[in-house]
Formats: sequence, structure tokens, C-alpha cells
Amino acid sequence: MANTIFLDSNLHDINILDLPEEVALNIFSYLSATELSCSTAKVCTLWREYSGAFHLWRCLDHIVDGTRSKPQEVSVFQTASAFRKLTLKDNTNLGCLLPLLFCNCTSIQELGISGEDIDPQVLADIAKIAVCGQWGSSLLNAPL
Repeated sequence: MANTIFLDSNLHDINILDLPEEVALNIFSYLSATELSCSTAKVCTLWREYSGAFHLWRCLDHIVDGTRSKPQEVSVFQTASAFRKLTLKDNTNLGCLLPLLFCNCTSIQELGISGEDIDPQVLADIAKIAVCGQWGSSLLNAPL
């Protein structure tokens, strides 16, 4: 009987939204960037707020490699407040992602770029931002 656990009969009245914020954020910390932005952020206002928590994103590494659709990548960059490391391997969606990246994810610690088909203008824009620390008007005005 020492290992017996007695459950309160009122447990069925507990809602996941009643979890303390720190517990919910701990659970969310196990999710990927795509799961945070494309799934949990769309459940309700509270989960959207949790999904955008800075400390969740600053631990994430994200790779743009063409495996996610354009709407999924856009959703990731709209939700993201930070990335620890970002790797750009696919040129397909970079034109629409860079403005979101440089407006929303300003605390990237490591940016990796690889691939033969990366547009030279994209590289020039990234280099300009890295050197001067300012967002170029060509990035901010790029069409989505």
C-alpha cells in the first residue's frame, strides 16, 4: 500500500489551460519550430503567446532546406522571436523569409549558408546586414 496513489475525484475538472505558465512552457520546450508556429500557436490566444516565448526560440536550431512549404516557413518566421542557429540551405523561399527573419529574429547567434543555388543578391543583403547591423530597405520592402 506504500506505492498506492489516491486520485482526487475532481481531477476530471482540470483543463490543460489551467496549467501554470512555467509548466506549460516547459512542455512547449520539447516542440520544434514548425510545431510551435504551425500547430500550438493556432490553438488559442494563450498558446500563441506561449509559442512565441523568447526563451523557447533561443534554444532552437532551424534549417531552411525546402522540406517545409512556404506557408509553414513563413509561419515559423512570423512566430519566432529568436533562433540560436539558423541554416539556410534552400533558395526557394528566401526572398519572402529574409524580411521576416531580420525583423523578428534579431538575436541569431550563428547563421549558416550552404547550397549552390543561393541567390547572390540574398548573400549580398545578408552580408550588408551583418556588416552594418541595420536592416536594408531592400529587405524590408521585399514582397511576401
